[in-house]
Amino acid sequence: MTRVAFSVNDIMYSVNRPSSRKSQRQSGRIITNENERMKAAELHDAAPQGSESTRDRIMEATKILVARKGVRATTVRDICHATGVNIAAVNYYFRSKSDLTRQALLGILEPVNRHRETLLRAAIEEYGAAPVPVERIIACLAQPMIDDIDEKTGSSLFLRALQHMRAELATEVNQFVHNSFDSVAQLFVNQLARSLPELSRSEVAWRYELLRGSVIHILADCDPLVGKLRFLGVGPGSAIQSPEDRAYALQAIIAYSIGGLTAPPAWPSSSEFIVLKVAPNP
Repeated sequence: MTRVAFSVNDIMYSVNRPSSRKSQRQSGRIITNENERMKAAELHDAAPQGSESTRDRIMEATKILVARKGVRATTVRDICHATGVNIAAVNYYFRSKSDLTRQALLGILEPVNRHRETLLRAAIEEYGAAPVPVERIIACLAQPMIDDIDEKTGSSLFLRALQHMRAELATEVNQFVHNSFDSVAQLFVNQLARSLPELSRSEVAWRYELLRGSVIHILADCDPLVGKLRFLGVGPGSAIQSPEDRAYALQAIIAYSIGGLTAPPAWPSSSEFIVLKVAPNP
């Protein structure tokens, strides 16, 4: 894979630096005319970088920007400033911001989700006809997220992107991403249902989402830019960078999650829910 010669700090500087009126006008539109596409191709051919290098720079910058700012807040101008290319080059490779951000999100999320799937399928094969132990399922879910955290910065594009996706509800891009990885979620729910046969399918799905959400939340709190655990006075595990940090995080997640996943059913039956009566205010 081509190395990208810029950092998150470079990108944040380039996003915030002032630009000329001309560059603002250029970055406010996506080229749709075929003649302009051909001009973009000519501009690209004349550029000193190879086509793969230019495309990779655009993609890697978009990943960082989308994870840092979200899909809606990331503009084509941001991407052009971060990479030093013009709007024509972005449009030549990716046609539209929507196509570019879709590919960027897939590039961020797919490796972690495929890693999860690989680990869980290996566990299924290992245990054969027997259910996979719940703690092993937890590890298959959490380990890839922990592994995605950069050892130098202590941050994860995967976790940051998910946080933005939760805030940007019901967008076309979000729905596309969810549909792309629904089969992985179903695989985990199916295996938890095998390991927890006393629970209804509905309750297993609830517990899976509680598990996934809590893991994402606690690992996001370890991001140095968030620093929530550090503010709460947590020592070990307040940031995840060293191998010891990673081992501690996985051990803690398994220990804290196993009790909730294996607790007695919260609902008496698959069709009966507990209704909490709240007394009216006096």
